Amino acid sequence: MAFAVHRDASQGEPRYLDTERYLHGKSLDSKAYHHRWPRVGFQRSSPQNNFRRIVAATIPAGEFCFDTISYVPEHKSRLSLTELLSLLNSRLLDWYFRLGSSNSKVNEYQFNNLPVPSFSERQPQDGAVAARILALVDEGSHEEAFQQVRRHCSTPPFGGVVRLTLAGLAERIIAAETRRGPISRRQRAQLSDGADALQRLIDRILFTLAGIDDDEAERLGRRLEAML
Repeated sequence: MAFAVHRDASQGEPRYLDTERYLHGKSLDSKAYHHRWPRVGFQRSSPQNNFRRIVAATIPAGEFCFDTISYVPEHKSRLSLTELLSLLNSRLLDWYFRLGSSNSKVNEYQFNNLPVPSFSERQPQDGAVAARILALVDEGSHEEAFQQVRRHCSTPPFGGVVRLTLAGLAERIIAAETRRGPISRRQRAQLSDGADALQRLIDRILFTLAGIDDDEAERLGRRLEAML
C-alpha cells in the first residue's frame, strides 16, 4: 500500500490464501466477505517519525488483507470512498492523530475518534457546480477553484458541492499517481508534483471547513513538520 494508490508490494514474501477453505462456513454478511467490496485501507503500524501516520489508499474488490491493514468497506461508509480518502490523507487529520499518538500503532479507537466535517446529503444540482470547480482545477486555476468552493464552506452541514469537489480531487490524485507506474519505496513517500498540488488544495478546503484560515494553517503545518 502507498499513499492514495494501491501498489504492488515493495518488500516481503508473497503469501497465498486458500479462498474456498477460508470462506467455508462463513456467512455472506460477515467480515470474511468484505473482499467483495472496494475499500479504503490504512496501515495499522506507522512509526512516529514516518512521513505520514495515517497512510490510506484504495483497495480494489477481490483483494484480501492481513491483520496489519484496517479498512472501511464501501457498503459500510456514509461517504464515498474518494471523499473518505481525501479526509484520511489530509494534513489536518495527520496533525490531529499525532497529537494523541504515543506509539507506532494506529488503533481502532484512535481512528474512530478522528474528526470528520458534518456533511449533508448531495443534491442533484450540486454536480454541475462541482464540475465547474473541477474544470478550473484541470485548467490549473487552483486559486480560483478554491475561491469558488469556499462559498460553500461557511456553515455546516456542508453540502454536496464540497463533497463532490473533494472526491473529484482525490480521483485526480489517484489518476496522477497511477500514471507514475512502478516506483521505488522511497518515492512512495512523496506525491508527484501534480498530485501534491491537488493534495494542497484538499488540505486548504478541509482547513477552511475546520475554521482555520491560511495563516493558521501555515503555522499548523510548521508544527506538523516539527513532529516528524
